[in-house]
Amino acid sequence: MGDILIWVITAYFVIINLAAFITYGQDKRKAERDEHRIPEKTLILLGFIGGPIGALLGMKVFHHKTKKNKFRILVPLSLVLWIFLWLFGAVQVGPSLQGNRWVKRQKSASTWMEMLPDDMLLSDVVLPGVHDAATNQVQLAFSTRCQSESVPALLKDGYRYLDVRLGVKENKKGKEMYLMHGFTYCMNGLARYKIDRLLKVCTKFLKKNPSETIVFAVKYEHGDETVKAFEKLLDEKLEPYKSYVLFTDTMPTVSQARGKIVLFRRYEDEAGLGIRAGLPLIWEDQGGREDVQLAAVSKANGGYTVTVQDRYCYKAGEKWDAFTNTADNCSVREGSGDILINFLSTKGALKYGHPYYFAKKLNRELESWLTEERKQPQGWIVTDFGDAKQARLIYTLNE
Repeated sequence: MGDILIWVITAYFVIINLAAFITYGQDKRKAERDEHRIPEKTLILLGFIGGPIGALLGMKVFHHKTKKNKFRILVPLSLVLWIFLWLFGAVQVGPSLQGNRWVKRQKSASTWMEMLPDDMLLSDVVLPGVHDAATNQVQLAFSTRCQSESVPALLKDGYRYLDVRLGVKENKKGKEMYLMHGFTYCMNGLARYKIDRLLKVCTKFLKKNPSETIVFAVKYEHGDETVKAFEKLLDEKLEPYKSYVLFTDTMPTVSQARGKIVLFRRYEDEAGLGIRAGLPLIWEDQGGREDVQLAAVSKANGGYTVTVQDRYCYKAGEKWDAFTNTADNCSVREGSGDILINFLSTKGALKYGHPYYFAKKLNRELESWLTEERKQPQGWIVTDFGDAKQARLIYTLNE
């Protein structure tokens, strides 16, 4: 269903722009022959219903309506409108991957961590994770959108690891933190998605479901601030929610983490905040395709080791090999506090890829791998375009 919808949307825009171009040409010919004309409101409407490029090309190529102010204003305006809709994520390509196999959320999805023993380390729990949280609505959505569901929906689905990418931007009130993917902003309606919004969403969920925890893996994604300044600003933003944040320098047990946001950081503690900086979760960037045989890499992070596979430039087949290689050959020694994170997300080899194209293939492979081959992977499994069914397949591995 998702693939069909993408083709339908693409075909519509191609057809409507071609129709607009031809219609402008036909009206020009009718004008030259003094025939009955196409209404001007029809010509303008073609731009607003998706054919602004065809309309503008028609005006230029056929030298038609170029001197009329209403066309000189409204047709370019229709193009600006559509660009705005695409940039701010109002028009999205890539629906929920299981849209044709609707899975009703189980009541237990919001409270699945109830079944875990209190003395179990959080690092030993198999967690479903979200790559690039809050990108269900994002600028330049074709290349930057990694989720089809909002953060509240993903938490209800059972996802407990949030990949939180933050940027800093100066505004009239001072410096603000926003959810970002690269240089693009995640959006909350027509407004940029602030970290305060995300913290409110997370604390509201935890207040309602005190058995749960949220791994809050923060990355400094974009901005001109130093890491030190970034840390201090983040600490200020967390202060109003500190009763819901677990500040610790050791891997917490499930009991200690219940009802809490567990802060992890993907940068050094340059501000010297100590436990308020969060637990380190640092690894070297794994972009590039020079050797597509590479999979997970381990790095010491204080008192524990973090093993990560995040080959985000691999093609679908290469990524699947890296994911399964990591699952088959990397393990976490129970009680050690060591962390294993296995990303299934990728953008492919192009500089600006289309994450949905790869996710639709890889998520189906994951479902088959878990259900038919009955694999039992460890660690935190982080995906794009996940839904309730996928989350359940992952968190039930803890049973």
